[in-house]
Amino acid sequence: MAPGEWRTWGLFRAADAEQLEQVLASMPLRVWRRDTVTPLSPHPSDPGR
Repeated sequence: MAPGEWRTWGLFRAADAEQLEQVLASMPLRVWRRDTVTPLSPHPSDPGR
């Protein structure tokens, strides 16, 4: 990162990539953001699986 730059992390859940894109597009300041999506999978021992 360069001086004056900053980053944040967000955790979102969506049924599919299209729904996630709709959520991200609806947020303020989208034109100034760069979103990077990293798909996650459930942990094998997650009781909610």
